[in-house]
Amino acid sequence: MLKRLAIFLIVFFFMPKISVLAFFGNSSCDLDKGMKKIAGQMAKEKILFNKRVAVLDFKAINGINSLMSTFLATKLLAALGSTPNRKFYLVDRMDIVRLMDEEDSFGGDDFDIDVWAKRLRADFLVIGEYTWLRKKHVLDINCKVVDPKNGSIVITPNVKLKLNNDLLRILNAPPAKKGVASKLEQITSTNSKKGRISLFIIKENKKIPLQGDAPVVKVGDEIGFSIVPPVDSKLYVFNYDPASGDAIFSRV
Repeated sequence: MLKRLAIFLIVFFFMPKISVLAFFGNSSCDLDKGMKKIAGQMAKEKILFNKRVAVLDFKAINGINSLMSTFLATKLLAALGSTPNRKFYLVDRMDIVRLMDEEDSFGGDDFDIDVWAKRLRADFLVIGEYTWLRKKHVLDINCKVVDPKNGSIVITPNVKLKLNNDLLRILNAPPAKKGVASKLEQITSTNSKKGRISLFIIKENKKIPLQGDAPVVKVGDEIGFSIVPPVDSKLYVFNYDPASGDAIFSRV
């Protein structure tokens, strides 16, 4: 039994008219700003206007993918979804996850851009890569927006971020086992600015806020949450064990 679990607390709240996918705590502001920068650059590209764009999972340059592959894709998708001047459509994340699981079930390792574009009914694909520059303590993130009809690259936005403890945990965590992603995505979620959600550990009758995108808790810790303004809700917690790649779902 691990004495400490790096639990990536991805919590789903189902509320009347509000459903939120939340990465809790003080999120890594640099990463959020970086994704917004990429989203802003994409929003200016007129060639994307009125087209369907799919954001695929990112790939590690060294070939060893981690949980960061999915994390970056969801972060960029959230940034694009909240970009006010965006004039193109986004392919639903669930459609991408279904196709990923389907490809895995047939043992497919080769990526065929034409097949993916047709299956997702996407006019453009966002293909992202990341490099962990260990000596510089930097995460180098590159994106290519590709036209599958001719393979041309429309735009290649790039950001470099200083690594913090949260991002390091995610970089060191293996990707979730096959099938885990689709189970997680079965719970539909959208971003909302209508409320504020916080997660905390209860210790000696005190609330200790959990910080960052990948908070670490000890086995047996008592965890609470609050929603402002208060609404009726259901809480789903996705606990990810980086040692095994297993995910445990629980409902409160």
